[in-house]
Amino acid sequence: LSLPAVPPGLMLQISPPVTLTWALPQPGTAVRRQLSYDSGGRPNQLTYLYTPVNTGAAPLPVLLAVYPGAADTWEGVSIPLAAAGYTVIAVGPAYALDLEDDIAELQRLVAFARAGALPGADGARMAVLGGSYSSLHVQALVERDSGFRGVVLLGGISDIFDMRRRFEQGSFIPPFGLDQALIALGTPDISPERPWRYSSRFHLRRGLPPMLLMH
Repeated sequence: LSLPAVPPGLMLQISPPVTLTWALPQPGTAVRRQLSYDSGGRPNQLTYLYTPVNTGAAPLPVLLAVYPGAADTWEGVSIPLAAAGYTVIAVGPAYALDLEDDIAELQRLVAFARAGALPGADGARMAVLGGSYSSLHVQALVERDSGFRGVVLLGGISDIFDMRRRFEQGSFIPPFGLDQALIALGTPDISPERPWRYSSRFHLRRGLPPMLLMH
């Protein structure tokens, strides 16, 4: 499968910093900035950059957090992670029929970090996190770019064909409306290419970054 090259993001703007505190379940305080840029001719989705309150001079390792939901609904994760000593890039792709635009946007964010364009981010030390629906984006990103130090997947989806079969049999109902996204991908007998592309079990190979699988 040959995929087109992803043009870089343009006109990056970084909002003034805002200090936020989160109490439960893990208390933490972090500085948040919003990232805005042209992503392939359209505005990027909501994206936040979190850093510890006292970062010092040295850039920090980066966690690209690809959430199964909008970034502003996951501050209870992003703030404690940043407080623990990471620069967190938080983004949450919406359910969509085609994942390619969102995957390309992730690639643009990675390029910004590696180019030193994001405050406090050491783009050479980057791990990526995802779960549930967003695990599809993370696994596709890692298949195309093996330059990450590690990957964390919570409830990751590895075989859409199997998920579809169990969904039709009634033995598995995906949570949070994921069944609608599953239907939107199309039936495997008519359009097998899309579920094949995003089912990581068919694309595993040597040289992928280490993965922590959590279920």
